[in-house]
Amino acid sequence: MMQSESTLVPLIRRCVHDDLQEFLQTEVARPLRKAHKRNRKIKNVMLQMRDIGVDWLNREEQKDDYKERKKVLLARNRDFPRRSTAPTLTQLTLLRRMVWFICCPKSEGMQGGLFKDKDLKKEWSATWIAFYKNSFFYEYLLSYHQSVRTLTDMSHLWYREFYLEMTKSVQFPIGNTPRMRDILFC
Repeated sequence: MMQSESTLVPLIRRCVHDDLQEFLQTEVARPLRKAHKRNRKIKNVMLQMRDIGVDWLNREEQKDDYKERKKVLLARNRDFPRRSTAPTLTQLTLLRRMVWFICCPKSEGMQGGLFKDKDLKKEWSATWIAFYKNSFFYEYLLSYHQSVRTLTDMSHLWYREFYLEMTKSVQFPIGNTPRMRDILFC
């Protein structure tokens, strides 16, 4: 895995960038339109999410897309630059916290009520939670080298063997000890 790092890292960054842009430009647009239309407080958080992480092709044309009618919004071309430039860990942390602030079942906007709709519809909420869960792994994917080193580190096994040799202990007692015999043949 370390030998193919130079090939995999740009692909991983591109994939993370594309997932993030797809979510921020497509999945946030409709709830943002709903929040704008109904003048909800959550609109500011969604706008900040887009400011933090969106990579626009043409910012001036696309940034106010949520103000358009629903049919125009759905038919809009959501193209973005395809780059192998991943977001920073700070951007990811902020975005994940904002997503959880909006889609958490215990958040104020997700409570609903008799005269109040939820901020996210049920089908939108599933997409937001899926993004939140998947984005947890982005940090580890973006620090590919460190993650592989950590996963392949077996030094703790060597330390355990060294400790057993020093203390002259048996790791797994096998034999005809009275206690083992009672456990095995009860």
